[in-house]
Amino acid sequence: MKGRLKNKKNKIDSEKLKEQLQKRKKHLEEEEEVYSDNEQKASEVQGMTAEEQLLLEQFLVPGGMGVDQEVEQGLQERRDEEKRNDRLKDPKVVAVFTDVAKLMKEFTNGQLSKPFKALPFIGEWQALLELTQPKQWSHQAMERATRYLIANLDAYRSQQFLQGYLLPAVRESIATKKKLDVHLFMAVKRSVYKPTAFFKGLILALLNGSPLVKECQILASVV
Repeated sequence: MKGRLKNKKNKIDSEKLKEQLQKRKKHLEEEEEVYSDNEQKASEVQGMTAEEQLLLEQFLVPGGMGVDQEVEQGLQERRDEEKRNDRLKDPKVVAVFTDVAKLMKEFTNGQLSKPFKALPFIGEWQALLELTQPKQWSHQAMERATRYLIANLDAYRSQQFLQGYLLPAVRESIATKKKLDVHLFMAVKRSVYKPTAFFKGLILALLNGSPLVKECQILASVV
C-alpha cells in the first residue's frame, strides 16, 4: 500500500516538473521571439535588414572606427580642405601676398615683410608661398628667404622648400652664368644647417635629375 502511494507521489512530482519545464521553455521562446522582433525593427529603422547589418559589420575596422565614423571623418576632412581653399581664395589674402611678391622681386637688402615671416607658422604655407611667385624673386630675396625658412621650418618642409624653389634657382643661375650667383651660394651654404633637408632637397634631388658636372662641383664645394 505504502509503495503504491510513493509511486503515485513520484509520478505527480514528475508531471509537475515536466509541466514547469514546458512553461519555462515556452517563456524563453516567447522572449527570444520578442528580442528577434525588436532587433529586426531596430535594423529596419536604420534602413537595413538584419542580414544587411551583418554584411556591413564585415567592413568594421577591428579595434577602430566603424564605417560610418570613417565616412564622417572623411567628410570632415573634405569640409576642412574646402575651408582652406576658400581662405586661400580670399581676395584680401591674395592681395597681401601679391604685394609680397612685388617686394621679393625688387628685394636687395633689409628685412622680410611680416606676412612672409608668418609663413612657417601657417598650415597652408606652401600655397601662400606660391602666391609670392618665388621664380621671380631676386637672388638677394632667395638668400634671405632661405635663411629665415631654414631656421623656422621643420626638416621635411625645409626639404620641400629647397627642392621646390632653391634648387631650380641654383640650376638656372649655373645654366645662365656658368657659375653660381654669390647670394644663391650663400643660400645653399645656409641650408646645410638642416643636414637631412640639404641632402634630400638639394643633393639627392639634383642627382635624380640628370645633373651637369658643373652643378655637382659647385654643390660639392659647399659641403
